[in-house]
Amino acid sequence: MAAAQSGSSRTGRPLAIGIDVGATKLLVAAVDAKGKALRIVQAATPAADGPDAVVRAMLDAVTACQGGPDGTLASVGIGFAGQVSGGVVRSSPNLAGWHDVPLATRLRRRLEVPVALTNDARAAAWAESRYGQARGLRDVVFLALGTGIGAGILSGGVLLEGAAGSAGELGHVPVVAGGRVCNCGGRGCLEAYAGGWALAQEARRAARAHPRAGRALLALAGSPARIDARVLARSCAAGDLLSQGIVAEAGRMLGVACVGIVNAFNPEALILGGGLAQGFPQLVADVRRSVRAASLAPARRVRVLRTRLGPGAVAIGAADLGRRKADLPA
Repeated sequence: MAAAQSGSSRTGRPLAIGIDVGATKLLVAAVDAKGKALRIVQAATPAADGPDAVVRAMLDAVTACQGGPDGTLASVGIGFAGQVSGGVVRSSPNLAGWHDVPLATRLRRRLEVPVALTNDARAAAWAESRYGQARGLRDVVFLALGTGIGAGILSGGVLLEGAAGSAGELGHVPVVAGGRVCNCGGRGCLEAYAGGWALAQEARRAARAHPRAGRALLALAGSPARIDARVLARSCAAGDLLSQGIVAEAGRMLGVACVGIVNAFNPEALILGGGLAQGFPQLVADVRRSVRAASLAPARRVRVLRTRLGPGAVAIGAADLGRRKADLPA
């Protein structure tokens, strides 16, 4: 598929597009000024093929999302699963080869429209504060539970970025000193206990070590090597005790981390989103229970909620940030 054409070559109302770049999937949405996704295009992220292949896939998806005569491409926003600052992807624990890639500039040159680039969890936090569960709130933490774990933090209505663009990497806060090895190279990170890749890894290990107890997982997957987070979710929902135990331990670790999060940032709302929040709804209850039981009294007033915007939250927030960068009418 050809790269998207310049906005100047089309007619119609200004079209804001948001792109969610995750470790396994791309989700591209054309979003109106009220935060409604008018069209959505999804594709697999060719992560193993490096940044050039991912950029091509993004451009192809933007082209597909522009389909129809009802809009002129006016802006693009990107929510990227990694550390970003100044329009540059600095690094990504779960996407190989992304080191100091000027992603915003590359897309701006190809698409000839303003491009805003932020971290995916920040984009989702912005979306929730504009259109979702945290609408109108100024102090919000959005915890993105997917292949990896990240957070977007809104403090006083401002998205925190940090000195080098890595604010919100709460998945890499250690919860066990000297614990499991994480994809970031550290040990004991929350992501190594409650990220999607870690849940799948633990389920595969358990099924190999205890094939009798793991028979439900094996029946669904066919072999230990094919067990992933989706298989674990199906097995857990079907009542498999081994699967439920794995998820319960992840929920316990997540609860411990979230107590620290609400104590540190004192948000009005803690929103859980991402594929794991959808696939394992019990994780929201685990976090809510831990926060109410163990956080400081002032922080305990926080509302612990699951995203209302679902899997489109990152793209919706990114599109709105792109709209603002292009100074499009609300």
